[in-house]
Amino acid sequence: MSGFTGCNSLNGSWRVEGDAALLGPIATTKRFCVGPEGDVERRVLTVLVERSRITREGAKLVLRSPAGERYEFEAAP
Repeated sequence: MSGFTGCNSLNGSWRVEGDAALLGPIATTKRFCVGPEGDVERRVLTVLVERSRITREGAKLVLRSPAGERYEFEAAP
């Protein structure tokens, strides 16, 4: 997988397990970010860790960390 945290790029592996995608090791670039971008990144990286699960709930993509943190994604209008 690859993505953007709001500040840094990320990449990692994933696999399907049951009805969810299970994330593998994740690596990010290390730019220092302050302000809104840094706030978004901290929230995303709290949940986006190894062994996090991604599932679909209706129109939402839901990311859950092994510790139970949750982050929801919705399609942009």
